This record gives sequence, structure tokens and C-alpha cells, in this order.
Amino acid sequence: MAEMTLGGEIEFDGGYFGGYCRAKNVKKERTDLRKIPYRDAEREMSVTFAVERNGAVRAWVAKREGHPKKQMDRAFAKDAVLFSDSAPSWNSFRGKRRLFQVNHNVAYMTPEACTNAAESAVRSLRAAEDVHRHIAQTYLDLYAGEAGWRVTYNHQRRGKEQRFATLMAMMSRPGRSALAGYFQGKKRLCRIVSETGEWATWRPPTREERDRARAARDKAPIGGPYRPRRTPATWSAGFQFVPAAQFAQDWSVVRDLPGVYVLLLRDGAITLPDDAVNDLPLWRRGGFVHVYTGESYGLRGRVREHLTGSLERSSLRESLLALRWSIGPAFGGIEVGPDRSSAEDKLTEWLLANALVGHKQSAHIRDYERDVLNFVASPLNTRRDQPTEFARKLREARALFREEVTSRWVPPERTFKGTPRR
Repeated sequence: MAEMTLGGEIEFDGGYFGGYCRAKNVKKERTDLRKIPYRDAEREMSVTFAVERNGAVRAWVAKREGHPKKQMDRAFAKDAVLFSDSAPSWNSFRGKRRLFQVNHNVAYMTPEACTNAAESAVRSLRAAEDVHRHIAQTYLDLYAGEAGWRVTYNHQRRGKEQRFATLMAMMSRPGRSALAGYFQGKKRLCRIVSETGEWATWRPPTREERDRARAARDKAPIGGPYRPRRTPATWSAGFQFVPAAQFAQDWSVVRDLPGVYVLLLRDGAITLPDDAVNDLPLWRRGGFVHVYTGESYGLRGRVREHLTGSLERSSLRESLLALRWSIGPAFGGIEVGPDRSSAEDKLTEWLLANALVGHKQSAHIRDYERDVLNFVASPLNTRRDQPTEFARKLREARALFREEVTSRWVPPERTFKGTPRR
């Protein structure tokens, strides 16, 4: 197929394949794919298909859709009529041949232009990607050729005998196979079209090359990472504060939207050891000191769980009770005994009297949470990239608290919506 010249009416279109970034094992370290569309740019490839109506198909692999324009110009007959979408990459064909374009933001097709045949070729490769779950980028040009082969013979509606004879004739030609060395473990190089329009080979970058490229991208003032840049002087901008007691009286003061929240306790209400702060400064505001940071796609519900919820749904509440149980009279009025409801009620009452809630709405919730943890001390956060010695001790205290106390408490009654489970 790579030797064919396309003529008559030709449709062409492209699509991007690959670039999937495997999610991190630990949930807190994962990139938020729900809010920030993300692809690994080093492995993302474009496949451009040119389909001769009721004829053959050609395919080119490149880093960008417009890179194969020179190769496409050589493959098209001089009197060919071209059909494409309204991408600016294809404007260079105008003046050389008759070009009809359709704006897909307005319509899928018009009486003048239609690219459905080219889009079906792209869809054929998408179907292969769905079946195999993953297509290695070093073999993408071969998969693209197979997708073009299938579309070609579907359009020409040739019988199985003719397809088989044509395939066997091509396989019987002398020459080196594109898959030579596969079973010997040799790494194959993908044949792509470079930015200059000439043929080149591509291999996936090594881990060291990816790390160097990302480090250089992070330092660049323009075109850097999607994550907003913040400094120690600006990261705290935008936070709104409300006393916990006021929040409990009117839950609507905090909107149930994505964002970051912080909890500050009244200065003197809690006594923490010296190793709880590490080398970061404390964030103080109006007689309160910051102790905990979190993020949520529903701020109101998450903060409400910390202030008036249960131990199972709030790590902060468990940490406070574990501290009271392990280090003694650090909290006034909180008693940890055999009665679960008494301990929970006392903790809720203490938090509403001594807590200040700060919240900020944002779609970049993981980034803002990371900034708070990097710029100021957050003693009661146990999950972080570089935990303090106190955070390790707190995790051990919580585990011992669950073993010695929580396991002996009567579990709370569970309610179900609709018909109870049997």
C-alpha cells in the first residue's frame, strides 16, 4: 500500500493514538484525570489516513497531524480532488489541487465535502486499539497499515479468495520483513514522518530522557506544566474562613464544590510535641493554628464529616482521639472510654468550639493541597511525600488505638437506602 498513488476523489483525516499514562498505585499520588485531560506527550502519535473513494488507503504516522503533508502531496495524483476537515494544516493543498473542506463544528458533512470514509479508517484503528487494549508505539505504523488494508477491501468489496491471493502475492515478494528480529527480542523502530516531511525512525524515550525533558519543561516560563505556578507569597490567596460553630448552624456557608480545605485549632487547645512541626513554619490566623489540610470534590460534605461525622469516614477524628488516648490530657473535655457515642459526641462538641475552617474552591485540588503541605506545617496529615517523625508516630498510635479501643466498641448502625440488604 505504501507504493500506491491515490487519484480521483480522496478524503483524508487523522487521529491521535497512544500516550496513555498509567495511574500511580497510591491514590493520593494519581493524576486527576477527571479534571485535567492528560496524555504522555512523548508517546502520543498521530496517524493520518488518505482514502481514495472506492479505492486504496494510505496511512502515515507522525508526531503531529500536519507533518506528512509533503508525503501526501507526492502520493496524490495531480488531478485528484481532495476532501478534508477545516484544520489549518491542510490549507497548503489549496491552489495545487481542488480542495473542499467541512467545518465539523458546524456539520458532519455538507453537499460539498464529506470525510466519513477517512474517519472510518481512523475508527478501524480505534477498534484495534480497543481489542488489544494497548498498541505499542513502535508497531503503530504496522497497525495503521493493517487498518488501511481492511478499509480498502471493505470498500472494494472483494471476495475472500481475491483477498487471500493478493495477500499471499505480497507476502511472497523478496525482501526483509518489517518484523524481522521480533522473536530474537530486537527492539523495532517505528517508521514515521518527521517535522520536515521526510521519513525517519522513532523509538520511545528512555526514563532518563523523559525525566530530563520534564525537568526542562518545568523550568520553562512558557509552555510548562499544566499545574498553576504558586509561590510562598501567593499560595494562601483565596481562602475563606468560617468558625466551626457557625458552619454547624448553617451548612450552606460552604458550597459543596471541588476545592481545598484547612482546619485550624484555637491556640492552646492542643499540645503537640516538638517533632510535629519539622522545619516548616506554622500557619497562624487570629489566635488559631493550622493542623490539617485536605481536598475534596464536595467541600461541604467532607468538612462536615470531620466536624460531626464518625471515625470510619474521618482520619482527622481518629487522629485526635488516638492522641487523647495515647498522650493523655492534651484535649480538654474529651474522654476516650468504653462508650463510643460519648467519645464521638465529646469530640464533636470540642471541635465546634475550637476549630476554624478555611476553604478555597478550585479544580486543581491535588495541586493546592500539595502546596499547603509544602509551604506550612500540617502536623495531623500523615500521608505526604516526606512524612515527619511525628506523622510516623501518629500512624502507629492510630493503629494501636484501633486494636486496643475501636475494635471493642459496638459498631455504628448502618442504614441503607431502599430495601435493606439481607
